[in-house]
Amino acid sequence: MIEPVEVKPKRYPTNFFAQEYWDKRRCYVRGSFQKQLDLVHNAEVFEDDVWVVTLPKCGTTWMQELAWLVMHDYDFETAKNVDLELRSPFIDFNYIVHRDLERSLKPIENLKRPRLIKSHHALPLLPSQIWEKKPKVNFSVVFSKFMVRIHKTLF
Repeated sequence: MIEPVEVKPKRYPTNFFAQEYWDKRRCYVRGSFQKQLDLVHNAEVFEDDVWVVTLPKCGTTWMQELAWLVMHDYDFETAKNVDLELRSPFIDFNYIVHRDLERSLKPIENLKRPRLIKSHHALPLLPSQIWEKKPKVNFSVVFSKFMVRIHKTLF
């Protein structure tokens, strides 16, 4: 059995509504994911980025496709002909599938701006620059009360 490792973010946001609870919230990952999380933590973020961040099974792909269409003037032809993963990468995917740090963040590095990026990482495990450069972040969860609070804060 693979033992989970508790992960604490290296830097905490100073402009977040629940900042006093930030370091009390525990995040666990497999030990082998620590290097990938370090890469994500240090990833470059641009102010025109849009991040779709959700828990699994919360409509992430649906929200990702919708956001991409809005960002590209409803270009349905490109949406039909180019796979969503190429238009808007899922940053967790390459490492989970291939366990290859070299190609882990390549898809977002080569993406044309403005970038649309998808993740299932917990908010404390996202790139630290998100809290400094303030790109658009759409964080959705199933619990409707919580979702309203998050949407008001992050937009």
